Amino acid sequence: MSSIRRTRAARPERTNAERVVRLAWLSICAAVGALVAVLADLMQKSEASAVLKMASIISTAFRIGFSPVYAVLLLMALAVVLSFVFEAETGKKSFYVGASILSIVMLMTPYQAPPSLSTTPQAGRLPPTAPTAFEWPWGTPIALAAPTGVSHTVPLTVSLRTADGKPIPQATVTLENADTHAVVGQSVFTKSQFTVYEAPGPYTLTIAVEGYRVEERQLSLAQQPTSVSVTLTPTWVPVTFQRMLRGVWK
Repeated sequence: MSSIRRTRAARPERTNAERVVRLAWLSICAAVGALVAVLADLMQKSEASAVLKMASIISTAFRIGFSPVYAVLLLMALAVVLSFVFEAETGKKSFYVGASILSIVMLMTPYQAPPSLSTTPQAGRLPPTAPTAFEWPWGTPIALAAPTGVSHTVPLTVSLRTADGKPIPQATVTLENADTHAVVGQSVFTKSQFTVYEAPGPYTLTIAVEGYRVEERQLSLAQQPTSVSVTLTPTWVPVTFQRMLRGVWK
């Protein structure tokens, strides 16, 4: 025992450069752990991803265009901070701390599927400037917008085609309020042309088809019918990762 104590006592103190390298290594391990957890969440859950939901909640609550990639970077930074808070002394422990960050996000952002897009005319439906309030797990509601009245819905006809001439198996169509960034509705269509009905107002239309680039169109629905034609360009990037890089990758 005395020899072990002497060995420990004789162990030289780390230099400042060694401390910096060690801190950098622990930070990288924590960030990589968080990134692995995030990628697993995106690949396994796709539309139900906690990361995508987190970005959507931030966008809606603060009315800003918050790209999911910023949410990923935020989680990686939080993982690094937590690795020091919990005093992870090895790269392995830092990695585990980083990977556990996703469980915190999943608890804070419970998934709720967006409503389906209406394919029939409706009267008296609340306009998209009045999304439902989001409620945290501990019961504190956040009012995202106040109702502003009712309105008749108007038709929006979307025509899809692919640049390579291949048929479209199915397309995930999302309509988002351009002002509040709240998702108004989302549906899957198996036809290349379809019509949905929504109240007049500004929207962002997103078309996602696996094997093709995710396309976005800015629309302003008025009282008269609106038509939009979208050409899909082939790509090797999965739709899930395109959604994550939304607002950054074009």
